[in-house]
Amino acid sequence: MGEQKNVYFNQHGEVVSRGYDGRNHYEQIVFNLRQVAAIKLLIQKYSGKGHDQIQSK
Repeated sequence: MGEQKNVYFNQHGEVVSRGYDGRNHYEQIVFNLRQVAAIKLLIQKYSGKGHDQIQSK
């Protein structure tokens, strides 16, 4: 597994991690705006009623 990092929303709505490299503070984008929008759509789609059962083909 990868290491755990705290993440934040920046002023643009992107999900970023923050760090310090010994000289400078930096932000690294974890999810950009399009990825955040896609995650929101998935949450909306699968959090509604009737989605608790797997539908067969």
